[in-house]
Amino acid sequence: MFGTRTDSGPGLILVLFCLLTVASWPSLCSADGALSAGASSAGDDLTLRIDPAFTPSRLGPTERAWYDRLLASMSNSRTLIDTRAGEDDLYTLGRSVGDYTASLLLALRATGDRAFLDRVAEISEIYRADLADAWDNGTQDGFVNWRWHEDPASSYYGTDLHQLDETMTHGNVALVAYAFHVNRDVDPSYGEKADFWRGYLENQFLAKWTARAGGDPVAAWDNEGTGLYKRYTHPRANQLRLAYYLWKITGNDFYRQRAEPIATELLAHVQTNPDVPSAYRWKHQVSGSDLGWQQINYAHYFMFPVLEMHLENYLGYASESNMGRYASTFRDVVFGPFGPGYGTMAYRVYGTETAGSEFYEMAGFGRWDQTGSLLNMANSRYLCGLDGVYISAGALMAVSQRHGTTTGVEPGTGGPPARHLAPPAPNPFRSQTDIRIHAAESPVNLAVYDVSGRLVRRLTAARHATGPLTGTWDGTDAAGAEVASGIYYIRLARSGPEETRSVVRLR
Repeated sequence: MFGTRTDSGPGLILVLFCLLTVASWPSLCSADGALSAGASSAGDDLTLRIDPAFTPSRLGPTERAWYDRLLASMSNSRTLIDTRAGEDDLYTLGRSVGDYTASLLLALRATGDRAFLDRVAEISEIYRADLADAWDNGTQDGFVNWRWHEDPASSYYGTDLHQLDETMTHGNVALVAYAFHVNRDVDPSYGEKADFWRGYLENQFLAKWTARAGGDPVAAWDNEGTGLYKRYTHPRANQLRLAYYLWKITGNDFYRQRAEPIATELLAHVQTNPDVPSAYRWKHQVSGSDLGWQQINYAHYFMFPVLEMHLENYLGYASESNMGRYASTFRDVVFGPFGPGYGTMAYRVYGTETAGSEFYEMAGFGRWDQTGSLLNMANSRYLCGLDGVYISAGALMAVSQRHGTTTGVEPGTGGPPARHLAPPAPNPFRSQTDIRIHAAESPVNLAVYDVSGRLVRRLTAARHATGPLTGTWDGTDAAGAEVASGIYYIRLARSGPEETRSVVRLR
């Protein structure tokens, strides 16, 4: 029912080790363990940059417990995931293998430990070796790819025509490419891998779908008949991944123009749960026929992009309060009503129906759960192995106290700049958003632009007493008229590179 496979890989000794040591580790709700309210903004500190000074001894007790669990689960599942990575199956690459590498990259964000990126590199080399220009029946089109091998009875079998799993797979590949890209200065091998996957995505994968869409690059993204578009929430979120990370790697505005409407659509797609107002709910489809509230086995594929876009401070995903609503969805609607033990859960994000429990990476939302309930659930559900990777990586991100790292690279550049302009908050906003600038001089000038590049308003940020410079924007233009709902850009001009943050205005 859930489309998952049993982890039957080796590692009995490690499984026994994990089972014997779980009870001896500290409570994840203890004062030194649970992430408390008021933790630093995740997106400012939890970046994909390697920390060359990382050592496990720097981790706090609860961070170290989840870190050790993750290493044990990685070892336990190594043979299994390497086998799946080499299966030449778009279904597997876009799902269990993609979840695995995405989880390790959450752990990289949480710690800065290079070992997680190196393991992703090993896995990516395994599936890179399977790229070929041939369907099972020998058909060739001049573009290399993988093939879909999930269901022999399907017309998609042995081809690269399955739009949904094509999108799922390549959203994950774009994430991997970006992780290599932001660390290209650390090791030349990362630069080679980043360049290879960028070339593959642009010159093979997207070129193939552009050709299928009659040579129209926009239709390749937006046409459901011949392009990549699928109206389900989880592939749409992976389209966002693909567009966003390619924009960050290349600086090509075409990808930004693809990413922004997808992000805006998905932000508008989630609704407040009327029965549990602290939580969200969303439909399985973003448009078209109503297939009901999304099932959890599909919703979890949506959650990886949500976590990543928050950690990238992208548009409305930067909002801490929004992340709290996702945390409430899983704590108060999906898992909480079925505990303790959590052997069952709600089948859909609205809390309807019942299914066997799968915790996936939902432990990551424990970062925004002030009660500690999600981390307690993760502690209860953890078992060494493949699922243990997803759970422990999410929990490690949730409890991470990593500080002082630089933020992600600017689009099209090879290294991380120092950031002075913090993400506006709240984002999205209705009446006012606050802007903080970390700079010595005071005051500084800001400018607000719309998506067409038109200047909307100039702002001034000044220092009041000690602390950063602060400014506000009330959603009005220079004449005092309220601007329309949509995406706007707040720019800070300084000596050196201009800095820009996006914000969503709602009316």
